[in-house]
Amino acid sequence: MSVLKPTKQKTIKSTSKITRKIILVSIIFMGFFYLIQTNSLAISGLKITDFKKQIEELKKDNKQLEIEFLQLQAVSKIEQASEELKMVKTNNAKYLKETGEIAVAK
Repeated sequence: MSVLKPTKQKTIKSTSKITRKIILVSIIFMGFFYLIQTNSLAISGLKITDFKKQIEELKKDNKQLEIEFLQLQAVSKIEQASEELKMVKTNNAKYLKETGEIAVAK
């Protein structure tokens, strides 16, 4: 019915080959891009996990430092109060021993 000229047939075949190649290259490029994005996302997830661990460790260290600070602050307050009350340090403390007997006055 319709007879195509040989040059048109060659043009259609070459156009179809070029189109297939373009589609194939596009699919390969999109696959490569997908792999890069997936890898980047996985690495970001690992970094987030590491940062969360660091945050927890820093919170724990911060709590420990707060406790230590409060303990040191309490000792300094005791020393300051003893100085204000003009207390002196003793070198020879004597302690009484408990004998177990109790004296009661009537």
